[in-house]
This record gives sequence, structure tokens and C-alpha cells, in this order.
Amino acid sequence: MRFLQVYKKKALTLIEVVISLAILFIIMIPISTMAIQTVKMNKQAEDKQQATALAQKLMEKVKSLPKFSSVELTDGVTLQVGSSPYRIQGEIDGFKVEGTIEAVEGYSSELGSITNEVDADATVELPEEDANGNLYVIVNGVRQSFTINFKELSIVKDTSDTKLIFSNGTTAIPNDKSAIEIIADKDSSLNYTIKVSNNTNTTLNLYCYKFNDSNAKFNVINEKGKVSYYDNLLKQDSSTIPSTINRVYNINIKVSKKDTYYEVKSNKAMVR
Repeated sequence: MRFLQVYKKKALTLIEVVISLAILFIIMIPISTMAIQTVKMNKQAEDKQQATALAQKLMEKVKSLPKFSSVELTDGVTLQVGSSPYRIQGEIDGFKVEGTIEAVEGYSSELGSITNEVDADATVELPEEDANGNLYVIVNGVRQSFTINFKELSIVKDTSDTKLIFSNGTTAIPNDKSAIEIIADKDSSLNYTIKVSNNTNTTLNLYCYKFNDSNAKFNVINEKGKVSYYDNLLKQDSSTIPSTINRVYNINIKVSKKDTYYEVKSNKAMVR
């Protein structure tokens, strides 16, 4: 005779249920926290990307203006020109926009002439070509001939002097110079790379000029130390516009949303 064996399934006790739930909660809390943090970080990254794009777009818009005047830069963001500094403010797509445009104090120069209005204590003109096709660098009014690559130039400031280093050698500006004008020839269309190193505690100021109709461009690289520079500043031929004034403006734009923000700074040389 066969007997059918019956197994009774034992139910969970209340204590076992409580312990299981406790273990589940212990596991779920860090997982849910991590998931929330991931979503938050992704949102912040998305906001950062949008803020960056908006700030750069507004900067391009400001720098494209032929002159500064009260105007709507884009829907919801305006430039207000009145007392200094000029104000950029508004809101777009949930982002708050704040900015300023301010003329650099004491920085104005008569275009087309070498001037001390910018407090430059050394001037470098490059390159100049004579009737025989020879190229020259003019340093503080003194013509110096070099067979060099004019596209690259290094400036090194030490406590004793400031050196201009070309591809084939070095020429030194006498004494300790702290402000230098670099002026591209009127007919130049070169792209100049200028590497700057400052080994002193004094700020080295560098002003890079090209003429209004020139296609020359400057790329200034600060390799070391305190360096303040303005690149691609404009000059115009004094024979055609003798009384035009050039002024440099610092532009600062900040786009923010809650704890996320992006700030961009640049400068613009403008005829006024």
C-alpha cells in the first residue's frame, strides 16, 4: 500500500517579513539615490551645454554690432546703453542673462599713428618690405633686418629686459618694458602666433594691431605669468580718416539657471 506524503508549506513569520523589507530598503536607498543623482547630473550637464551655447551666441551678436546702442539682442535679452558700464540683461528659455560692456579706462588711440595714449613703452612693427624685397622688423623706430619666420614670435619678460625671440635668434627691447604694441604691416595677411612668458611680478600688457582693411590675425598664447593682452585691434589709415578714435571695450556675459551657469569674456575694438 502506498502512502501519499503531503508537505505543508511553511509561511513566513512576521519577523522574517520585517527583516526582508529592511534588507530591501537598505539596498534600494543607495540605488535610488544614485539614480536621482545621475538624473540631476545629466540635467545640469544639459543646462550647462545650453548656457554655453546661449552665452557664446550672445557674445557673437554683441561683437558683430557696428556700434553699441540700446537694442534687443534676441528675444527677451536687451543691451542698454547709458551710463557706464553698459548692461546686458534679460531671460531666455528659462536662463537668466547678465552682462556688462565697459570701455577700458585710459585706452584710446588716434588710429593710423603710433601713439602713447595706451601707455605702451615699446613698439614693434612687422614685417616691412623695402624696394628690394627685404623684410624688416622695426623696434622702437629702429629698423632691424632678419631672415625669419614672421608668423611666430615669442616675447619673454625678465627682470632685466623684455626679449623678442624670432625663429633665427633674439632681439632685446632695452630695459624692463611692461607694455608693448605689436603692429602688423598694412598689407599683411598673415596669421601671427605670439607666445608670451612673464617671469616677473609685474603685469605685461600687449596690444596687437592690424589695419582696418588687413586680413592679418593674431593668436596670443599666454604661456606663463601675468599677461594682459588685446588681440586684433584695429587701425585705419590716417591719410583717409585722420580724426578717427579707436576704443577697446571689455565684454562679460553670464548665463545662469539655478546653480548652473556659464560665463564668457572677450574684448572688442571699436571705432568711435
